[in-house]
Order: sequence, then structure tokens, then C-alpha cells
Amino acid sequence: MLIGDETTAQQSTLPPNRLMEDKGQESTYPAPDVSLPTVIERTSPIAHKLTTTHSSHSITLKGWTITSTKLPISSSSECDEVAATVGIPVPEMTFGNNSVSIEGPGGWKCVFSTLQALDAVDKTGSHGIKVAYSEQWNRTR
Repeated sequence: MLIGDETTAQQSTLPPNRLMEDKGQESTYPAPDVSLPTVIERTSPIAHKLTTTHSSHSITLKGWTITSTKLPISSSSECDEVAATVGIPVPEMTFGNNSVSIEGPGGWKCVFSTLQALDAVDKTGSHGIKVAYSEQWNRTR
């Protein structure tokens, strides 16, 4: 700890994460019995607040909050739902509920989510997106 650093930690209650928000389905992850978030406020080197839960990490400073959410691999039914929504097959190991959000003063918010990223992929195939070793893999099939 830096000299003059004031640190306080507290537990707070936050609403459970909303998964698959676009469809209106709500699920809680982690399970309700998991411990409450940890909030640490520091004044050095610049005043900021760190919030950590089982599935997310946030930092708030000068009116801005950056949050990353890291959840397990999507189930096959979730992958099927995403594939139907975006109109292309999705990878079997998709982290469909992961996201990064940036919130600013005055309610400004930008969210980067898996669903949005997959929906932005060229669905016509004209741009030729290929994964390394895809040609080799196709030859062995």
C-alpha cells in the first residue's frame, strides 16, 4: 500500500447479472448464495473505486466506470439461440455472456458484447473470414 493511501472495503448488494437481455430472459449467475461484491475505495494515486464480484470487475474514476463481465462458456441451447438471432453458426465454445461496458457522465454508455460482435460478422461469406488452419482442417474432412 502506498503511503497516504486511504482504503476502505465494504460489501454491497447489486442486482444479479442479466443474461440474454435482448430476449427478456433473466438468469442469475453466480448462484444467489455466492458472497456479495467487494468494493474498495482508494484515494491514491487518484481517487477511484474497484468493485469485484464472482463474474465482474469494475473501476470507477472521475465519473467514468469500466466493467468487464466474465462468465462461463455458453450452453448449447444458448449457442443455438444466438445462432438463430445472428443468422450464422457460432463457435461451439462461445463465451456468449461476456461483455465490456464503459459508462460516462450524463448516462452515456457503450457496451461491447459477444452477441453484438457476432452480429457484425459478414453473413454473406464474401469477405472470406477464416481461422488459422481452416484449409488444413477442411482437407482432412
